[in-house]
Amino acid sequence: MKTILPLLAFALALNLAPAAEQTIATADFKSIYSKYWKTVQADKKLKGEQDKLQKLVEKFLEDQKGLGQQIEGMKRALKAPNLNPLDRQRRVQQLDKKMREYTENDKSITIFHRGKVKKIQEEDRKERDAIVGEIKVVVGAKAKQEGFTLVLDKNSVLFTDNSADLTLRIITQLNINDPDKVSAPAPKKK
Repeated sequence: MKTILPLLAFALALNLAPAAEQTIATADFKSIYSKYWKTVQADKKLKGEQDKLQKLVEKFLEDQKGLGQQIEGMKRALKAPNLNPLDRQRRVQQLDKKMREYTENDKSITIFHRGKVKKIQEEDRKERDAIVGEIKVVVGAKAKQEGFTLVLDKNSVLFTDNSADLTLRIITQLNINDPDKVSAPAPKKK
């Protein structure tokens, strides 16, 4: 025990020495991410894809509902008292065929929906990972430019006086090329 304490003290001293030389800044990553124009575009794209899928699935379900109504009509027709055995057998076979079609369609719709949702989620995740990567590059560049050696997420810091907060400067840097805010150059006057 006596030898462990001096070793721990020495290790702590070694870890604190570089920390004393670090210049720390903070940035609100959540705010940066949500105010970046590419994130807004990704949100709109995701919403559009989800809406398109929802409309397509609703159309499939509407068709399925029509098929269900056909099946109910066929079931009612089987209850007719004046059907001969041959017609009854033929209608039962048609009903069985329609019911299998309904079940297969139901499974197909479910598989289609799950597959599309998964594909949309994967594409969205890739796009958002790329956005996070871009933000990290800008954060690193801004930190180096302003002489900081470490940038912490403001949301995980217990206290800061905000004197070294880079959030607004990073958001400004990221949104320089926002196509919704960049105006075309004015035509030259003759």
